[in-house]
Amino acid sequence: MHIEDSAGPSVVIRQAAEACLSGLPGLADSYVQELSSLTGYSESNIPREDLHRTAATALKNMLGVLAGSADSGGLQAVSENIGRRRARQGVPLDSLLRAVRLDFPFLWQAMRVQVPAASQAAFADEVVSVWDTIETHVSNVQAGYIAELADMNRELETEQTYLLRRLLVAAVDDPGLHSHAAAQLGLTLTGRYLVVAAGPGYGPEFRSAVRAIDPRIRLHSLDGAEFVLFEDAALTAAHRNVLAAAPVGVAPFAVGMEQLSVMWKLATRLARLVPGDGTAATFAGQWPLLPDGQFAEELRIAASGQLDGLFSQPEQDVDYLLQTAFRLMSTGSVSKTASALFCHRNTILNRLRRFTALTGLDPTLPDDAGLLRLLLAARGRLS
Repeated sequence: MHIEDSAGPSVVIRQAAEACLSGLPGLADSYVQELSSLTGYSESNIPREDLHRTAATALKNMLGVLAGSADSGGLQAVSENIGRRRARQGVPLDSLLRAVRLDFPFLWQAMRVQVPAASQAAFADEVVSVWDTIETHVSNVQAGYIAELADMNRELETEQTYLLRRLLVAAVDDPGLHSHAAAQLGLTLTGRYLVVAAGPGYGPEFRSAVRAIDPRIRLHSLDGAEFVLFEDAALTAAHRNVLAAAPVGVAPFAVGMEQLSVMWKLATRLARLVPGDGTAATFAGQWPLLPDGQFAEELRIAASGQLDGLFSQPEQDVDYLLQTAFRLMSTGSVSKTASALFCHRNTILNRLRRFTALTGLDPTLPDDAGLLRLLLAARGRLS
């Protein structure tokens, strides 16, 4: 909003503004004193010198417009610069707007003191002139703040894309890069992360599923692939059910930043194998469709994650469970397995149930049996 009155400020307004300009340093001191008590500024790390310099510049330009000695274009540039600088400094917008709206009562009172008693009524009639000037300032501060936020977001997206490309596509094994990427992406260096990629043509369904789990989570896009990184600890059973029913590619968990590249590449490959809306493509379910010999690293990581539960058991239990699983896969029969191992049939069934609970794999199912052999081979226990 700009003042359109071609006649300019009235004499009483000009005189009051000129009188305030003559005492500008003290006026700025008083303004900063009031400003420092406002929420958002009292907690900020903005140096007092910065606050004083900004206050003096803003007051000088607003009073200059009211005194008729400065144009509104100069005030606009100053106001927008304040908004941009405070956005960079992390001052919340609502705190900033409360601060700049303090200008009206502060400036009105400062000018009123300079007006002779005989002119007080005429001065009061000019309240709209003062209000319009300060509202112009407020509007331009807000515009500058929002514009700077947009620039910052673009910069952040550019930096995040650069980091993701080095981390995921180029697979740069650099601790410095891992630390920087973790800080920028809100991750931890040693966390467990689930990489979930959208199936081609299923972008809306992917975004809907992600929002159902956590509407605040960051969505990423790289080389045409939309994906998200879920932290294991934040996923509930209900969340996992949402993912299982979504047209997405879901890789095994990546542990630490160094495993993210492998699992991102696997998730995007699995996304291309999505069987249809309502079903996720997982490594356990779709591994037979992956080209032979092109998932050795994925197997090593998946084996570590999926078989940890089994190998954390007492050694004798591990031996019994593996022996039972191998014999079952060899004979294809629970009864023959029980006979070969000199066990009761129920003992074999109990072992198989426990094996499935620990690994998520059922040796009686052909695909699970095949994946189990691959995982055990990657773990060096296929014997």
